[in-house]
Amino acid sequence: MLNKAELEAANQAYLNSDFALAQHSYQQLVKEEPHNPLLLINLANSEYQLENYGPAIQHYYQAKKFLPRSKEANTNLSIVLNEIQLKQDPMLAYNGLSLFESLVIFFVFNLLYLVKNKLKFNSSLKFLVIFCLAISSINLAWMAYEHKAKARVVVTEITTKAYSGDSEAYSELFEVLDGQILELVKAGDDWSQVKYGDQLGWVKNESYEVI
Repeated sequence: MLNKAELEAANQAYLNSDFALAQHSYQQLVKEEPHNPLLLINLANSEYQLENYGPAIQHYYQAKKFLPRSKEANTNLSIVLNEIQLKQDPMLAYNGLSLFESLVIFFVFNLLYLVKNKLKFNSSLKFLVIFCLAISSINLAWMAYEHKAKARVVVTEITTKAYSGDSEAYSELFEVLDGQILELVKAGDDWSQVKYGDQLGWVKNESYEVI
C-alpha cells in the first residue's frame, strides 16, 4: 500500500524545487506501485526538471500505458520531445485506449456477437456489432504488436554510439542522443541490436531503458 507520508514528502520536495530529492523519492514509491500512472508522471516531471530526458520520456510513456488520455502526461511528453528536437517514430498504441480498455471493448462486442441471434437484433444492429467487433479486434492486435512484437527503448545517455557488432571492436555506424526512441530488435546480455530509422546497430544495454 502506498505510503502517504512518503508521497507527501516527495510532493513537497518537488514544490520546493528540490528535484533530485523528489526524483529519488518518486523512484522509491514507483518500486512499491510500478503500475501507478500518477507516480510515473510525477517521477517523469522530476526527471525532466533535472534534464534527464531519456528517463522522463520512458516514464511518461509507461504512464500512458495506463492513462493514454492523460492531459498532463501527453502535454509534458510533447514539451520534452519538442525541446530535445529529435525525430521520433509515431507510437500509436500509446494513444486513445489503454490495453485494458481495449480488452474490455473487444470482449463486450465478442459477447454481443455470440448472443446477437438470441437477442433478436435486426440486420442493421447485427452489422454494427460485427463492424465494431472487427475494429476492436484490429485495434487490440495493433496494440499487442506495438507493445510486444515491436519493443521500444529510449536512450538515456547524452550520446550513444552504435556499432556493426556487439563490441566496440566493430566499426561505428551512427550516434544517437539522449531521449532518442529506438526499436529493440534483439536483446543480449551486454549489448542489444536496435533499429534507428532504416539503420541497424548494436548499443550497450546500459545506454537505454525499455519503454
